Amino acid sequence: MKPTELMMQAFGPYADPVTIDFTPFYRQGLFLISGDTGAGKTTIFDGIMYALYDETSGSSRKAENLRSDYADSKTLTRVRLKFLHKDKEYEAERYFSETRRAEAVLTLPDGSVITGKKNVNQAVVDLLGLDYRQFKQVSMIAQGEFLDLLFARSDVRGEVFRKVFCTEYYKTVSDLLKSMAAHARDEERYRQERRKQVLEGLPASLRELPEGELLRGLEEILEKNRKKDQRLKKEEGMLEQRREQLLREYERIKLENQELKRLGELRERLESKKEEAVPMKALEKRRRDGQKAVTYVKPLLEQHEQRIAELEGLQSLYGEFRERKKELEKEKRNWERLEELRERQEKEMHLLEDMEQQLDFWNEKEKEARAVIKLEEDQAGLKEALEQRIDEVNKISVQYENYRADFLKSQAGILSRTLQDKSPCPVCGSLEHPAPAPLLHKDVNEETLRKLEAKKDALQKKMQETLHRCALNQKEWEMRKGQLEQVQGLGRKKDGRTMLSWIQKRLEEQQDRIMKQKSRIRSDIPESREIKNHLEETTNEYHLCLGRLAEQEKKLPQAKEAVKSSRQMYMNQIKKQGFGSEKMAREAFCTQEELGEMENAVRRYQQEIQELQVQIRSLGKRLRGRIYREEDYYQKSLGDMDSQRKTISRERKQIYNEIRQLLQLEKQLERLAKESRGSEEYRISLQTLSDTANGTLNGKPKLSLERYVQSAYFRMIVAEANIRLEAMTNGRYELLVREETSNRQSQIGLDLDVYDYNTGKVRTVKTLSGGEAFKAALALALGVSAVIQSFAGGVWVETIFIDEGFGSLDQESLEQSIATLATLADGNRLVGIISHVNELKERIDNQIQVCKGKKGSRIQ
Repeated sequence: MKPTELMMQAFGPYADPVTIDFTPFYRQGLFLISGDTGAGKTTIFDGIMYALYDETSGSSRKAENLRSDYADSKTLTRVRLKFLHKDKEYEAERYFSETRRAEAVLTLPDGSVITGKKNVNQAVVDLLGLDYRQFKQVSMIAQGEFLDLLFARSDVRGEVFRKVFCTEYYKTVSDLLKSMAAHARDEERYRQERRKQVLEGLPASLRELPEGELLRGLEEILEKNRKKDQRLKKEEGMLEQRREQLLREYERIKLENQELKRLGELRERLESKKEEAVPMKALEKRRRDGQKAVTYVKPLLEQHEQRIAELEGLQSLYGEFRERKKELEKEKRNWERLEELRERQEKEMHLLEDMEQQLDFWNEKEKEARAVIKLEEDQAGLKEALEQRIDEVNKISVQYENYRADFLKSQAGILSRTLQDKSPCPVCGSLEHPAPAPLLHKDVNEETLRKLEAKKDALQKKMQETLHRCALNQKEWEMRKGQLEQVQGLGRKKDGRTMLSWIQKRLEEQQDRIMKQKSRIRSDIPESREIKNHLEETTNEYHLCLGRLAEQEKKLPQAKEAVKSSRQMYMNQIKKQGFGSEKMAREAFCTQEELGEMENAVRRYQQEIQELQVQIRSLGKRLRGRIYREEDYYQKSLGDMDSQRKTISRERKQIYNEIRQLLQLEKQLERLAKESRGSEEYRISLQTLSDTANGTLNGKPKLSLERYVQSAYFRMIVAEANIRLEAMTNGRYELLVREETSNRQSQIGLDLDVYDYNTGKVRTVKTLSGGEAFKAALALALGVSAVIQSFAGGVWVETIFIDEGFGSLDQESLEQSIATLATLADGNRLVGIISHVNELKERIDNQIQVCKGKKGSRIQ
């Protein structure tokens, strides 16, 4: 990661937006940041860390506390970092305010963006290959914390190297081997537990036997159970044969007992049926009488009743015709009424014609009244128009006279200007002019005067025309009104509307009388028409009635003779069929449904008797010599046999379950023995591999596979660091990787010592003085960057920041450190330094000056 531009706003001491361009430092690589204490030098590094990781460069400063106290509440705290990574440009931006929660945006080279604080944090870690803590230790040596990597514990260095050099894979292999070994141990324990559970299922006599004799003893028990099962199976078969034989005999005895019982029940039913013989004979006799009555007597009775009905119908019809003849003779009197109606209708029609003529007269008078009203309305309009014309003539006359007077005065004034003493006046001829007319100062002229005169004459002409029309209209009105007043009843009414109202009232009364007259005429027409039609119908009906009466007088004697004959035939048939009287014959009458029911009842009775007799003969013949026998003996014997069968079945089932269980246990023991033989060697080998890879092998150094790989990288880092440390200490110190550890529980390979060539002794790095420790830490940090850069294991280190620490160096050490950093910056790296040391300002050309002000800091 190499920064190209940093923008900060309302961040730390920077209230207003400040922008730092790092690209001018790319050529030399080394640059210095200087300024007063508290001006905001370290804040530049905080801005870079905040833009990337939402953190600051130092552990004592938190990102949420970096909002500028100089900024107002509306201004956003905003940091934007543009940087290069693997020659591609990225942009990270974060912002927040007092009322707005923090937001983050990462813009990728293709223009796409990643938003959200959590998403951007993860994207930066994935991009750079380092999290916040690792990036700070490798690329940024912050004020007060640059000795952490030098003095870090072995396990802390291991965490850093795991991410930097991607050694997670080796730890994953070690963990996998450890997990596989633990799994193998668990499987072995599981097999032992399963074997213990299997042994608990065996008989107590077998549990203590050695494994070789265990299976043999188990097979002997199985064989004993098989033989016992065969014996019980034979006993069960013999018992089943005896039971089947006894069951067949029991079923035969039970069937015979049931048939004997049924034979007794049939005999009882036959005796009960014989008691119903007398009622059945009576029913049969009633059925035969009913059949004769229905077949031979009833048709003749129906025929006789029909003849009686026909005779009664003829007699009734004959009476009706006689009565109707009398009524029709009375109807002939309506002819007189019809003639009266005709005369009255003629009188009413003449009266209606007179009324309609009178209505026409009043309609004509209504039109004349309306004409009078029209003349009155026209006269009112003409009077109004006349008044308007008179008013207009008066107004124009006044206007004309006034204008004419002004015009004459104007002419007099003009003439007076030409008057001279002793000269005659052109108007009156006087030689003296005591009061000449003054000159009128108005715009009056003869043309306007003539126009006013013409307008006045035109209006007077219109007024005369209106006056003439008004006189003609008044004359016609008086004529028409005089004609209406000659009508009787009108008299001398005041105006046309009063006349029209009186006439309309007469019209309404006449129309009402006409309507009533028409109603009376219409009411008489239907009555006369009805009477006429009725008389015509009555005449026709009367002649028809006379013919029907003659016809009925011929049929009556024939009908009486038919009734007498049918009665004789009916009574003769009653005697012939053996009925003592008509009453007995009528009592024998019944419906076909009742005859069918009686016949079915008799037939069912006879059939039941026959069926019972046949069944009794059949069963009696088959059961001849048989007696009823008790069934308790057979039931008890079968019950005892069933109990014996169940007992044998339970014993066999118990033996079967024991055999099946023992066979399952035998299979499990054989499978466990087979598994144990192949897994023990595999488990031991796997455990050895796991102990070796995790550094837990007894009698060997505590060095895991991952620590071994990290130790190799660490030795390369120390070698690179010693090259720079030798130059900075004139060859006095050399860093050494410690080969042993005082704590046997800790792993070796990442502990650090220093060899002092002046004393010839090895001692811990913690014994170095402040300046010596700074140079050693700087050399170690540069060594880490060199090794990472050479391997490029997914991490690209292009920038190193150093915050303070140079104040503890003497002049010679300072020169040596600057030379070392300058050599490092000769490549494609940026090296940034914060320091108050004046010698650095003189030696480093590329500088950023931070100036403190009352309203915040600024950049120069």
